[in-house]
Amino acid sequence: MPVDPKVKTMFAALNSSFQSVQADAGLGSLGWWPEEGNHDCIITDVNMQDSTFKQKDGQTFPGVEIQFSYQLISDPGQDEPRRFLGAPIRLPTDMNALTDPGAKTRAEIELRRLKGHLTTCLRREPQDIGVALGELSNRLETSDAVIAVVVKCQYDTAKDGKQYRKEFLQKALSN
Repeated sequence: MPVDPKVKTMFAALNSSFQSVQADAGLGSLGWWPEEGNHDCIITDVNMQDSTFKQKDGQTFPGVEIQFSYQLISDPGQDEPRRFLGAPIRLPTDMNALTDPGAKTRAEIELRRLKGHLTTCLRREPQDIGVALGELSNRLETSDAVIAVVVKCQYDTAKDGKQYRKEFLQKALSN
């Protein structure tokens, strides 16, 4: 799926922040997920769409949501290896517009996670989000291209007892 020019434009404002963050591999609504831990998977899709980024005070900012889709390489006991959606990565299009320190931290954490995903998939540290996502999308559209990775599925429990799932790409398994 090619990167929409509108989405690329949104990424342009994020690129200076994107270039300065470190890639993060991370040593309910998502449907089925594998148990916590590392799993060999194939990336089947990357979905990108307009979104909003919300601060705790209720203020919202234009943003983008990126979500990776995976299929287990091996899934004993299943006729076909199961698929699952990664946790959405929600980013504001302009991190400098955020007024809440917690929102800025959350946005930076998600930006690092995105950079970790892209660095693992492309086997190099990208400097431009739109270009990197476009390259990844093109690779996924090629019928003979397979992007196999080790996905770390992490389950975190918040103070209120709610469980959150998040995945990190640990390493590439294929070209």
